Amino acid sequence: MKKHFAKAVLATALLLPTASFADVYTCKIVPREDAYWMPRDLLIDYDKSTASVVVMDHVIYEHKNGKPHKGKLKADNAKRVSFTWVLKGLESSRNQFVPEFKYTASFIKKKNLMTVTARPTGYPDVFTGRGKCQISK
Repeated sequence: MKKHFAKAVLATALLLPTASFADVYTCKIVPREDAYWMPRDLLIDYDKSTASVVVMDHVIYEHKNGKPHKGKLKADNAKRVSFTWVLKGLESSRNQFVPEFKYTASFIKKKNLMTVTARPTGYPDVFTGRGKCQISK
């Protein structure tokens, strides 16, 4: 599975239309808790000229037929850039239906640190993780 996901991330990075104003964040995230819903490998393509955001991780790969998912820009300032995305209609490995997961990823520029939060709608759980990123243009 990891091999297929790695190939999908690479293909996504190569196929995404990137303008000269696009940044591609390739991040290794370490979850605080062992939670399937927290991405370990996170790819975010952010086109500054259009504010378009495209996201790929293992949850998207497995539950959305391997296709990148559209996100939204939440903030971009001198300190950080933040993104959000929502995944709907997910089912856990224990056949538990989750109507939607709301994700937020914030990249702190001076520290080269990405923090990620995942919140399942209708549940009290909050999953978090953080890690370093490589940024390519």
